Amino acid sequence: MYFIVDNSADDKVIFSYTERENWKKIEFIRPGNNKVSLLFLLDKFFKKTKFKLSDVEGMGVIVGKGKFTSTRIAVTMINTLAYVLKIPAVGVLDDYKDLLRKIKTAKSGVFISAKYSADATIGKRKK
Repeated sequence: MYFIVDNSADDKVIFSYTERENWKKIEFIRPGNNKVSLLFLLDKFFKKTKFKLSDVEGMGVIVGKGKFTSTRIAVTMINTLAYVLKIPAVGVLDDYKDLLRKIKTAKSGVFISAKYSADATIGKRKK
């Protein structure tokens, strides 16, 4: 099983997964305060799909869109799982074309970096 996490929206998290070729999506709506942990939602995803961590052969995360902190949290979770499970992880844009091939050909031990979707707004704003 392969899966991708899209943590770019403020109000939901989307897990896309496949066993073969066709991608399926499961969407989890976050409450208004957005304090539901991504690990909690990952656990719900596994319970809903009846997969186990041992079933995962590769995974990824959507990068380059949404808030940087949200992306960074998802990237950290996926990198940690990839390290522990010794499986490949990839960072992808919103394009699912050739995604399965990209995950299957990725090497384990190569980790993802979060990407800004816009110019960084660190420091004082210019007037």
